[in-house]
Amino acid sequence: MDGFNGFTQQEYVVLQKLMEKAPYMTIALTYDPNRNTPDRDLFNSTEKTFNKLNEMALEAGVKVEKLQIAHGHMGHKNENKADSVQRETAKTDKEKPNQWYIQYAASQLFAYPYKALSEKQEGVRLLACQTRHSEIEKVGREIINLAREKGYTWRDIAVVTPDIRDYSMHIKRTFASMNIPYFLDEKRSVMNSPLVQYILGLLKFFAYGYRYEDAFRVLKTGLSGIDTESTQILENYALAYGIKRGAWWRPFTKGKEEEVEVAEAIRIQWMDQLEPLKKKILKAKTIKEISEQVYKHMERTDLHERLSDFTATLFEKGLLDQANESAQVWNATLEILDQLVELIGEDEISLKDYIKLLETGFASTEIGIIPPAKDRVLVGNLDRSRSHDIKALFVVGVNDGKLPGVETREAY
Repeated sequence: MDGFNGFTQQEYVVLQKLMEKAPYMTIALTYDPNRNTPDRDLFNSTEKTFNKLNEMALEAGVKVEKLQIAHGHMGHKNENKADSVQRETAKTDKEKPNQWYIQYAASQLFAYPYKALSEKQEGVRLLACQTRHSEIEKVGREIINLAREKGYTWRDIAVVTPDIRDYSMHIKRTFASMNIPYFLDEKRSVMNSPLVQYILGLLKFFAYGYRYEDAFRVLKTGLSGIDTESTQILENYALAYGIKRGAWWRPFTKGKEEEVEVAEAIRIQWMDQLEPLKKKILKAKTIKEISEQVYKHMERTDLHERLSDFTATLFEKGLLDQANESAQVWNATLEILDQLVELIGEDEISLKDYIKLLETGFASTEIGIIPPAKDRVLVGNLDRSRSHDIKALFVVGVNDGKLPGVETREAY
């Protein structure tokens, strides 16, 4: 177990049972047992957890093995961390690496009393900006300077922030305008996926009486089998002659003969795809029945193959992030349908309520992607992203309430 500073009473009960039953158990805590360090108060909460776990193990008759993992120069017994840093780096007085200054700052951040550093250093720089946009612009210029003047590769650089949602749009716009290749390490919603838009649009087309907006929500996804030019022709005809509601299922007759002939051929092509679904979807009464009809339509119309072609096109255009997202949406969609069927499949539901339920499922589904290329600047959340060895780290959004974050609890 890792990543915990403490546990609730119920969690302690579970842990004690696990101690008694499991052949072995490993719990990792961020804790400095040295009582002489000036920042020892920082570990008070973890120390209580450490002692509680020891007591539980003794009560359960479980043998305890304590292993202290000291990182670099921080693990010297009975030694102030600042003194430890200075002692370890005394061998290289002429030129101290930037890492030394970062480690020194870390050793004194929560220390009382702290030891101020009097010498000039370049390892840690602070920057104040008026807006987020100007902050990211400054970071972008620094990144380009490191690449041009110091020969850094893009992958040598990372940008992190306490809340990526605050900076995502600024980073996308600024880095794109500066031609900085980057990978944004964030969870992405599937709601804007063409596949999700296709399914929701199609269900609404049937549920709300074949509305014009739902029809073209489906057709404009590019997954209907109707090409872009044909979709534009059909949309122009529908707008010109008020095609809506039941008119989609009747032959087109309005307009010039040549115009009607072209639009009618497109209408037939699309309606032929929807006819089998129409016969079943409006008669379906339960969540399982509706979900099965959605899946059968996806299979019948080769939707998976069309989505794969769309994904391949994104790869060809160099839109690697979008392509990786698209590649995961199919499985995410099937998983949502499976969960609906398994959990509440026999419940009766109207098609309109089923759409609301499905929208909720899609809205709560996020996918993560791996970096599509090696040489990119890594951009991510401070508590989520894990970087490789880097030479330059930019931490943006270091504001009160954000770093460290303030825990907020909802009132009940």
